[in-house]
Amino acid sequence: MVPPFILRFIKRRQRKYDDYLMRQAFMTVAIDAFVRAEDAERVFLGRLSRGFFAFHSLGVFGEIARERIAIAKHTVWLLDSDTQIPALAAGHPTRLVARNVFERLKAAGVRLFTTESLFDETFTHVWFANKLVRLHGENSRDVAAAATAQPPYRKSNAFLEGFIRWRTVRNTGDFRLYMRDCFGTSDPKQTDVRRALEQLVLKSSLLVRGQDSHLQILICETSTCRRLQHLRMISAMTHIRKLRRKPKP
Repeated sequence: MVPPFILRFIKRRQRKYDDYLMRQAFMTVAIDAFVRAEDAERVFLGRLSRGFFAFHSLGVFGEIARERIAIAKHTVWLLDSDTQIPALAAGHPTRLVARNVFERLKAAGVRLFTTESLFDETFTHVWFANKLVRLHGENSRDVAAAATAQPPYRKSNAFLEGFIRWRTVRNTGDFRLYMRDCFGTSDPKQTDVRRALEQLVLKSSLLVRGQDSHLQILICETSTCRRLQHLRMISAMTHIRKLRRKPKP
């Protein structure tokens, strides 16, 4: 059954034809596209409905979209370590998706920020992968177990998971070459990981340092740093404190 509002729309559109026979043909073809739809019509109507939903509900087009992008540009977006790690790990299944998202956000003028503690989590994953390979070897069971979250490892390591996929494609099992592919050096330090992350997504990086009662927020653009405006600093500090606040027992 065709919804009444679609029938009204079809009826209005058919008035552009002066010939009544053409009007009847238009009405018949238009209604058949709904009640006797074949594969081509279903694909077209599916795309049309998604566009309708995106326009009215998500606001991804027109004035609403422009307003939302303007708001996003002035919002503090914290980049979690769970997002940083796959984007840095060569060979990881979601690496290309993450990097594509970051490129699109940068192209839209959206600034991505992170904190020292979140960056430390990212570097810990790099450090753990290096340590495990040095202790057990590149082809050891421990490397495979840590890559797939098998006992005794509770979580998968994205860099070891990426390494296993990477060496299948490259036909080499040299972990030092893998690290060089990720960070430009075979033995990455914190500065190397930070540089790779900044080159990828954090052209403007928010660094949060200090203790609970003192936060120094800097926004770094290329080689120069300037303080955030007062209102933006208050907004960032409030948001960060909410994230760090522990629930009461």
